[in-house]
Amino acid sequence: MKLHLQPRSPKHREEMFKLTATLLNGVAIACLVGASFGPWLNDALQWGWQSLALIAGAAISHLMAQTVLWLGFVRGA
Repeated sequence: MKLHLQPRSPKHREEMFKLTATLLNGVAIACLVGASFGPWLNDALQWGWQSLALIAGAAISHLMAQTVLWLGFVRGA
């Protein structure tokens, strides 16, 4: 089964890009919450490499969202 997501109009295309960026920013927020509040809420989690990896994942997810928005919107249009 093939999944064809063809935008019907330029407005529909923009909405697809905005929803994708929103999803990626949601992942970034979840990573930040896990990195900052996880060690406080659960004693098994500790500040260290895991928190640093989650913060790096949040930054990468946010940069991916910004890239999706940059690719989805044409300047001057």
